[in-house]
Amino acid sequence: MSKKEEKQKGAVLTAFIDTTLEKEAFPLSVFKFCKDNDIEEKFFYKHFGSLDAVKGQIWEFFYDLSLIHISEPTRPLYI
Repeated sequence: MSKKEEKQKGAVLTAFIDTTLEKEAFPLSVFKFCKDNDIEEKFFYKHFGSLDAVKGQIWEFFYDLSLIHISEPTRPLYI
């Protein structure tokens, strides 16, 4: 995956978290989520497939950060 795609994928994860926090609920529609956040549906489906897959990626990211912190507690965690 190119750096540009990695950055866009991160933008989708960030938009999902922001939308969830602002609306106090998970997005219900990929179409509406993409439209509200200026994300191309084609890109979304290429990398995620569903909103549940986005949630899974977020949990995986937090899990990985936790493992890093447990194994190297003095290492700063940058998101």
